[in-house]
Amino acid sequence: MKRLLSSSAVFCSVCVAAVFMLAGCVDTKDEPPAFEVVKIVPPTPVPHKGAEKPQPVPAPSSVPEKLKPVTPAPIPPPASDKFPKENTPAKKNIEAAELTKLLPPNGDTKRFLNDAAFLTKWNVLGPFAVNSEEFPADKAQECIHKEFMPDEKNLDGLQNAPSGSWWQVMQFKGASAPGEVDLTKLYKGEPQRAAAYAIAYLLSPEDLGELVLYAGGSDFIKIWLNGKLVHTYNREPRSAHWDQDVIEGVQLNKGYNLVIVKTLSLDARNWSFYFRLTDKDGLPVCAEP
Repeated sequence: MKRLLSSSAVFCSVCVAAVFMLAGCVDTKDEPPAFEVVKIVPPTPVPHKGAEKPQPVPAPSSVPEKLKPVTPAPIPPPASDKFPKENTPAKKNIEAAELTKLLPPNGDTKRFLNDAAFLTKWNVLGPFAVNSEEFPADKAQECIHKEFMPDEKNLDGLQNAPSGSWWQVMQFKGASAPGEVDLTKLYKGEPQRAAAYAIAYLLSPEDLGELVLYAGGSDFIKIWLNGKLVHTYNREPRSAHWDQDVIEGVQLNKGYNLVIVKTLSLDARNWSFYFRLTDKDGLPVCAEP
């Protein structure tokens, strides 16, 4: 019985204490908490000395669904030493005319005038009689403008020769003067007043500019180069001699160049002409031997 009363008393004491605590009558702030709260702080990473700071990776751009094929650039053809196609006449034209291969001036070129410094290989068409009634003495110089052949500036040796004239390939060497193209021997006994054409191809290994053309002739003369008129003399009748006429700024193309000389003599018993080329310093453009 005593044990039961003692237990009841203890229980009552505990209950009373609990009531006072709930009512705020008991101050527990000085009592330590039953447990300790620890705040966890994550460690701060320490960068390695000398290490580079990583860069942000950019977001990838949109990729097209189909990639366009890349077309490789065309490879240029290798350089060729052949002459331009547009500057190469047909073989039959070259054979019909007369071909002279040229040697451009160099340090070994001599200024001495000999046959090699002149153009002496020609295909000549003639003679064409000049009507003295149509061209009297006071109008004789106008005769050089008369076309004895159609499209005379483009003669190439393949045209049919009119009645009384003919084509004849000639190498004029050993004349009384170096480079003289002597038509007197060719047309001996022909009409006193006569005209003729002489054509030739010049084969140049390169473009040659700023050349000087030296010409002369009896009595009147016309010269075309590659279809272009480069010189006319028709002032006073004269005897032929080299370098009577000087034409500057002449151009030869790499490859074949067609030269046409039209000559008209008022006295076919003394009939010749001259043709040569030099550079601007006077060095001859010679023919290959």
